[in-house]
Amino acid sequence: MSHSQIFMSFRGCDLTPIPLLPLVAILEDHGCKVAPRRGDFSFVEFPLIGDDYRIGCEGSIGFEDAATVEFGINRPYYQNKFYSLALDLVTRLDLCMFTSGGEVAFVSREELIADLPQALADVAVVVQSVKDLVDGI
Repeated sequence: MSHSQIFMSFRGCDLTPIPLLPLVAILEDHGCKVAPRRGDFSFVEFPLIGDDYRIGCEGSIGFEDAATVEFGINRPYYQNKFYSLALDLVTRLDLCMFTSGGEVAFVSREELIADLPQALADVAVVVQSVKDLVDGI
């Protein structure tokens, strides 16, 4: 069964924009290539150097009007490079990462849980390391 890891920003239980330039910079730091925006999305190409370097099958950045509202990794490969990128996004941009089925959500600080919609807050875990992510997933 296919699934995704989704990254979004929430404040006061509402979806808030993700700063696009820092998001793209972090993706590029991890070897990803971000395609120009086409309508409501930009594709993200993940690097492949050996079996350990692929992050996921496909990625995309979603937009609503001028705002960046989500980054998603479809069919993630749960290997070191995925975990490293995910931790950077969660800790450096204060994003919430959650599975497409909503089974678990990850944030970088305890106080961010209060900003999540209740369904995500109920399954939220605070992570500060790759080990935390591995243990949580």
